[in-house]
Amino acid sequence: EYFDKTILYLFKTLFNLNLKYRVRDKQNSIEVVVGSKGLFNYLKLLGISPAPKYYKQIPQPVNTPVILNHFLRGLFDTDGCLSISNKRNPEFPFYPRIIIAQKCKELIQNLEKVLKMMGFSVYSRYNETLADSRGNFHTRHRLEINGTQNLNNWIEKVGFHNPRNLSKLNKYI
Repeated sequence: EYFDKTILYLFKTLFNLNLKYRVRDKQNSIEVVVGSKGLFNYLKLLGISPAPKYYKQIPQPVNTPVILNHFLRGLFDTDGCLSISNKRNPEFPFYPRIIIAQKCKELIQNLEKVLKMMGFSVYSRYNETLADSRGNFHTRHRLEINGTQNLNNWIEKVGFHNPRNLSKLNKYI
């Protein structure tokens, strides 16, 4: 629903494109097909390369705090998540984590650097090996922004737009 109402709407509004996509339940993902040479050239002009998904970086046009905040919100709303763990501690029963995992090590390193400059305490893990449902092994890199203070900082500076994350946040608050 979020994808239909937000992502598809943005592509239609900004680029006059109707995206084709399919839901990949086993991978918990959505595969999008964009067949627009005009969009391809525009994104390339902005410095957003058509590199494989294992090599991504924060695009150069994301160089002001306002644009960076919007970029981070969009990235974490689509590829990240808010997780609320039960710590079984009566004094602090719930522990929030904002998490993103990617195949691209450089993107996680870029995010770590930017988030630390923004005042976040960040925990990163690199080169985790995981098996998928077919027994194939994959390497991922993970970044976590943990704790209530970081969550409050995130809400103030970046925020959430994805209803899934907003719902978890409302239950936590």
